[in-house]
Amino acid sequence: MSKPIRVLLVDDHQIILDSLELLFDLMEGIEVVNTINDSRKVLEELEKTDVDVLITDLTMPYISGIE
Repeated sequence: MSKPIRVLLVDDHQIILDSLELLFDLMEGIEVVNTINDSRKVLEELEKTDVDVLITDLTMPYISGIE
């Protein structure tokens, strides 16, 4: 079996993060490595964690998902 796709979820609404994490936990081959609700912490997390896919909200306080 191949290694799972490692996903980082970022959104400023905790209910969205919780819902997406529950959804991805049901999918085989996907591992949610972390959820972040403060966009200022994303770059630090990406530097220390091996992530294959970043799923982010585009409009958040401080730093947008596009930035």
